[in-house]
Amino acid sequence: MNTTKGQSFYDQTGVFEQYVQHRAKSDNPNAVIETPIVRAMVGEVKGKDCLDIGCGYGAMASYLREKEAASYLGIDPSAKMIGAAREKVVQQGFRFELGQVEELAIETEQYDLVISRLVFHYVADITMVFQKIFAGLRSNGVFIFSVEHPVMTALMDKAKAGSKKEGWKVGAYFKEGPRTHRWMGAAVTKYHKTIDSYFAALRQSGFLVQDLREGRPEEQNFTNESEYVRRLELPRYLIFKALKPERS
Repeated sequence: MNTTKGQSFYDQTGVFEQYVQHRAKSDNPNAVIETPIVRAMVGEVKGKDCLDIGCGYGAMASYLREKEAASYLGIDPSAKMIGAAREKVVQQGFRFELGQVEELAIETEQYDLVISRLVFHYVADITMVFQKIFAGLRSNGVFIFSVEHPVMTALMDKAKAGSKKEGWKVGAYFKEGPRTHRWMGAAVTKYHKTIDSYFAALRQSGFLVQDLREGRPEEQNFTNESEYVRRLELPRYLIFKALKPERS
């Protein structure tokens, strides 16, 4: 079984197309669970300089453009994602670059807001990346990120491809490390980490954690009641909001 990591997964034949179709489905969990929470955490962005790590095909860029962010840099390791983002969002001060998360070079005190959605479960050493982000933020700058919930990543290597994940039993939760599973027709490796490991990495990097959400579904965001009920069974996302405090 050929296995890829996050940086090359979405450029495989057929994967990007399946992903776009998946995200367009009614009541897609990204749209009805994760996105509303992230947007609420972002709040007012008018006049702010923003960095989006793992920008995908430009969904967050479109939102920040509508909210009148001053500038935006989106970085993604997938050439197909970057190509789609550049077609979707054409705006002065908004740009997209190809780059891998682990190799990011972030300018010191350049940004007011750093966002990273569903990226860090692809990264083995998150503390190193968090430290770069901390340095790249201005005082009182905000860092918001989401990952697949550790309950999800704990058993990904045991789950049947395409399953509805009903009746999952969490096992080996505290054994952190790589998990490989099939998704979108290909094999991908993600790195399982516990909630307290994400929290500790933020604290070690100097951040103050302001908020933590586990992706609780809200019924008003769904069009299908049975899908809403099903999503109450398992936490899908883990979302943090952290602050770079002013120097004392």
